[in-house]
Amino acid sequence: MLKWLGKMVAEKFVAMVMVLVAIGVIVLVWQYHDRLPSWASVWSFVGGLVLWVVLVGLLPWATYFAVVWIEKAESNVPAAILLSAWAVLDGLAAWWLTGGTGGAGRWFIVGLAFCVGGLYNLIVANLIANRVQGR
Repeated sequence: MLKWLGKMVAEKFVAMVMVLVAIGVIVLVWQYHDRLPSWASVWSFVGGLVLWVVLVGLLPWATYFAVVWIEKAESNVPAAILLSAWAVLDGLAAWWLTGGTGGAGRWFIVGLAFCVGGLYNLIVANLIANRVQGR
């Protein structure tokens, strides 16, 4: 019961964060559209965000074999290493897509990407493990 509740809350949390980020971006663009350097920079940001979501969305599924191997190994150490590697790759992708340097805003985006990507990876890894176990 608690495992199901935790999974449901985590999935709802990820969805809520994604929706709030999308709403925040739309509101910021709408309110400050006259102060933005150009629409090209806005579309560059949106394109980078979409590319990051695609990369993060595909990463755990592209390494499906690793989750299957770890599930059969029945050890938490390889699972922790894999989840950490995925989260670092999510953060690095966000760092690369934001330009790689910059102030606190970019580091906040990279930290948020690390956390949201890590949570998504955990949910997908559990889903894959459940499929392997036949649940």
